[in-house]
Amino acid sequence: MFDLIQPLKRFVHTEYDAQIAQVHELWDKSVEFRVAEGVALANLEILRCDMRSISLRCRDNQSKFRVGDKLVLS
Repeated sequence: MFDLIQPLKRFVHTEYDAQIAQVHELWDKSVEFRVAEGVALANLEILRCDMRSISLRCRDNQSKFRVGDKLVLS
């Protein structure tokens, strides 16, 4: 009987690796490029910060992010 699980696992791992590579390629781009592409924010203002969360304001949000999205801060 043909085992479908192993090819499916390989496919999932290949797709995962490709997605991670895309993220790393994007992070290698300049902040200005990422902001222009809508995948980064600049000039953020911290409104509130505690041990569990941080609230930020972006007066000119041209990004693809929306309220409630989880972001990586750097």
